[in-house]
Amino acid sequence: MKTETTYWNEELRPIQVPPGWTREQDLEHFNDRRFEDCVPGEELACATRQLAFHAAELKAAVDEVLDRIYAGKPAQRVATGLLPELDRILVAMLYACPSPRANRFPQAMRVAEFAVESARRTLAYLTTPGTPQITLFEICESADWLGTAAHLVSEALLQWPPHSDESALAA
Repeated sequence: MKTETTYWNEELRPIQVPPGWTREQDLEHFNDRRFEDCVPGEELACATRQLAFHAAELKAAVDEVLDRIYAGKPAQRVATGLLPELDRILVAMLYACPSPRANRFPQAMRVAEFAVESARRTLAYLTTPGTPQITLFEICESADWLGTAAHLVSEALLQWPPHSDESALAA
């Protein structure tokens, strides 16, 4: 019987503020992240910058994977938004590298999709008038998931066999 090694086993649940969450707990949760350059009273702006930083970090990791897939064929790479690109990466990596070493990609992509959807929900709350007030907790958790996803995607890319012909996928 073949067993599969689990690379990521944390359950991916939508980010929810714990019941009875207070403003003091929200600030404490935020301060635990050690935003040293954050001026008191500017916590929302600092947390939002962190969210943007990790979103850019994930996009860079995805771009690195796509650059390897479409090496030498940049005209075939079309910007489609992050979620469709994550799906394309998953299919391409499984096609090109069906060995157990590739099993990090499906899990990394699952975390990345979850992180992107969580961030989209968070940003919708931030930008839509009339929605309940967003907490620092939600923004920080979304930022953490984006950072985690970026790390997992980059780490999965390191498992890519150096001798494989990634550009064949773009043919």
